[in-house]
Amino acid sequence: MKLSKRIKFLLNEMSYDCASEFENCEQEVVYYDIGCDHGKIGCGLLDKNATCRVVFCDISQTNLDKAKLCVRNMFTDEVLKNYEQNCKENQSLNNLEQRCEFICCDGVPKFFNNKNKRTYNIALIFGLGGETIKSIVQKDNIINEFYLQPTTSVLDLREYLYSENFEIVKDFLFSDSKNFYNFMHIKRKLYKEDCKITDKNQYKIEEKYLGKGNFMRKDNEYQKFLIKQKYNLDKVLAKADENMIQLNIDKNKIKLYKFMYNLICNQIEGE
Repeated sequence: MKLSKRIKFLLNEMSYDCASEFENCEQEVVYYDIGCDHGKIGCGLLDKNATCRVVFCDISQTNLDKAKLCVRNMFTDEVLKNYEQNCKENQSLNNLEQRCEFICCDGVPKFFNNKNKRTYNIALIFGLGGETIKSIVQKDNIINEFYLQPTTSVLDLREYLYSENFEIVKDFLFSDSKNFYNFMHIKRKLYKEDCKITDKNQYKIEEKYLGKGNFMRKDNEYQKFLIKQKYNLDKVLAKADENMIQLNIDKNKIKLYKFMYNLICNQIEGE
């Protein structure tokens, strides 16, 4: 199965977390691949974690059919034979069919549940817009944590996550040498009996605008991103100053753009 640099990065991030967090976990780990498209990320998880389950979810039945084909083609006959032998030797391993579910739905399927074993539910939402991700997170109540890769409206998504007091485990940029992507790993905060959230989030304003893991980064990859953003904001602010009415940009947006511009310039200069 050929994987892009972006997908390899996402799988490595999730595999690293799971190896350390769920090694001795008695709960069954269930991944919900929301908007699974071709299914390669879910297949990668099945390959890397021999005990997890993956629920492939997509609003398009065509995409679900692609995901089914991806699962079917993932294992060669030799690999599948070895896998089945491992299942016989290790009762904790399930066969491939039992570890997959394919559900045509918009967001997280509310009706899926494993009645035989307690589950720890993780959702993957990659390649969707920030507003769409926000609406999925808002409607859900069964997911313990999320891995996100928003394509748009990242600032609005961050504002929502901070306001709802999600724990921001990771929030940083990565690149596949051609494009920049935002990666987030978030968890729900635990509630006490009096329904008050424990440990209210504390964050710097720079983290909100740039990402928790990006603030004061010094590597070349992040510097390239900042320079690109500065160039884009240069053009927007120049046009906005020329004719704000024609561009239909309100004063609050201009104020935000200028704040972001100054923040980015300070990051580039290392202040």
